[in-house]
Amino acid sequence: MRSAQLTHTAPSQRLSRLCGVMAEAAGGGTSQSCDPATPTDLRGIEQGESWILKKYGRVGRPRDKDKHQPQKRVYESNGESGSITLTILNTGHFFIYQGQTLLEGFSLISAKSWLKIEKKFDWLLFGSGIKEEFRVFRVQFAGDSKDKAQEKCDICFQKINNFLHIQNESVQESSQGISEQGHRITMTQMAQGIVSKQVNGADTINVYHPLNEELCSFLRLCLLDQNFPGFVEAVEKELYKLIKN
Repeated sequence: MRSAQLTHTAPSQRLSRLCGVMAEAAGGGTSQSCDPATPTDLRGIEQGESWILKKYGRVGRPRDKDKHQPQKRVYESNGESGSITLTILNTGHFFIYQGQTLLEGFSLISAKSWLKIEKKFDWLLFGSGIKEEFRVFRVQFAGDSKDKAQEKCDICFQKINNFLHIQNESVQESSQGISEQGHRITMTQMAQGIVSKQVNGADTINVYHPLNEELCSFLRLCLLDQNFPGFVEAVEKELYKLIKN
């Protein structure tokens, strides 16, 4: 959840290949090239709500040379750096950005196990803890008056809580899949096919599917989520486990 200059950050080749394979596995046929997503593209990807922030500040993991002093950083909306914007898409994706700098990016639906939020006046305080690493960031909403700023804060807080309390329906997964020809294939065979395409760079079958553009937009959102590279790595590990078993 660290800030990243998106204009200078590109996914690794392994990440890009696996994203293409994931898109194909989701039914998109041959993956099309997707332009890198930037914060200014968010409104074009999905509908959602945005709020202008007055301030954004975070306290992160301390530097190695001074482990007792946590890193603190404060950003303010101004004419030089631009406005700080908090955006929540209808998909549950949460972003804070200033210009082309992504300050925070994650999925609210998957964050309910590690994200805590408190509200005080026109401030929201976020606390996150993942794998023994704890960090805090807070935002102050902008408004024509203190009451207007607090009203915006209340609306945003309620929208966040709506996503954090979503109960995902449990879906019973079968241990077997069905190919397009109707033949049954095992999970191991599916994993072997995905991994072999990723390693060998084999071309996928060119099958037209009307969801290609939507899948491209979905992958853009994934790449903006700063937890996504770890998810891709975990998926890759599970694929190899399936093959070994």
